[in-house]
Amino acid sequence: PPQSVVRFTGNSGTNGHLAFDGHLTATQFTYRGVTVQDLYTGLRYTNSTLEMDRWALARPEGLLKGRLFLDLDADVQEVDMVSTLAPEALKQIIGPEFQETLDFTRFSGPAVIGARGRYAGIGPGTQLQVDIEAEQANLLWFGLDRLTLQLGVEGETYRFSNIVARAYDGVVTGSFKLVFASNEP
Repeated sequence: PPQSVVRFTGNSGTNGHLAFDGHLTATQFTYRGVTVQDLYTGLRYTNSTLEMDRWALARPEGLLKGRLFLDLDADVQEVDMVSTLAPEALKQIIGPEFQETLDFTRFSGPAVIGARGRYAGIGPGTQLQVDIEAEQANLLWFGLDRLTLQLGVEGETYRFSNIVARAYDGVVTGSFKLVFASNEP
């Protein structure tokens, strides 16, 4: 069962101030349908922000480690994480919206995925860098033996670079850019 050591401060006055910091450890549990062997994270919460640092989540195939900062009022996430977890398990852990966004992908081999930066949805405020190195990846109907790429996200612009895909006894390399048009006139 999860165990934690947490220090609370604050008051129950009209400003609603609440803060805590500490750490959380847990072993042998299931989160969003994914079995987790071990979890450790430092925790810091102040009113509407939550920081989890020195994050380490272990499963038999790998580890997810790093730092996660959430501004709950602004719906902004800042990440600096690296994962060697099975990508399908990682998608489930992150959540249904992320799974739905990446529904066109399937991964059945090992992968190393790194992400760092700030995510504030599609639009201003997002600056994110994602590095992917995966084996046995499927994108839409294309089965790939190996895939490496870098994804840079800045606002509404998604830049895919340094793409190297090995499949069907060949290699495809390239880069491309997607720009999501704003809904504003």
